[in-house]
Amino acid sequence: MPSNVDFVFVDQIAVGLLVTEGECKRFCGASGALAALEGAVFADLEEAERIVARHLRSRGEHGCAG
Repeated sequence: MPSNVDFVFVDQIAVGLLVTEGECKRFCGASGALAALEGAVFADLEEAERIVARHLRSRGEHGCAG
């Protein structure tokens, strides 16, 4: 089955991938801070970016070091 990969951005920084296989869009995070969302299924890229950003902000992290 072919898959499609989109970058998930927060504050213009790629923080993970959204892998689409068929109708399923699963999140793969690039940081331990996103472990709680690993494998989460989203409706689309916009929803993934919104929820990932909210998750990072609730942890006091903004996608960039420092």
